[in-house]
Amino acid sequence: MAPLQPVKLSRSSGRIADRQTASELGGRGGRARAAKARQLRALEALGLRGATPEVLRPFLDDANQFAAAEVERLARECGGGQCPQNAAALVQQAALAMAASRAAYSAGDTASGARLGVEVRQNLLAARELTVLEAKSRPQSPGDAHARAAEQLAAWRSKGQP
Repeated sequence: MAPLQPVKLSRSSGRIADRQTASELGGRGGRARAAKARQLRALEALGLRGATPEVLRPFLDDANQFAAAEVERLARECGGGQCPQNAAALVQQAALAMAASRAAYSAGDTASGARLGVEVRQNLLAARELTVLEAKSRPQSPGDAHARAAEQLAAWRSKGQP
């Protein structure tokens, strides 16, 4: 990115001198606002607000991608197409702990990295358990009941029953 050039202002009123300069300033502001919005979305997706600690910055994008993929996987494989919010929150907490663990390992702090790794594991296991429990307790649609009945009947008949 090129260094920013000084802005020409009218000396008497402090206003912007010409249209081109005004347009350039507007573009700078828009790009800065967009960059902040991208960072904020990444942090909010992980449950963080405010400034990103520099030590975590390189690991947060990976953590955000991991959290999104894990919530999708839980919904698909364990939740009957849904991942409850409480489980998604645990996945996001696990992703943050994973980012912090990687930051700790990269700084040579193996004890903190290992401790945070255990937190990742616990949160992911709890998220899976919640997803499964909520899927089991969710009311079944009539179509699901019919499908189960048809499967039971087929299994019963395969055992030689009339």
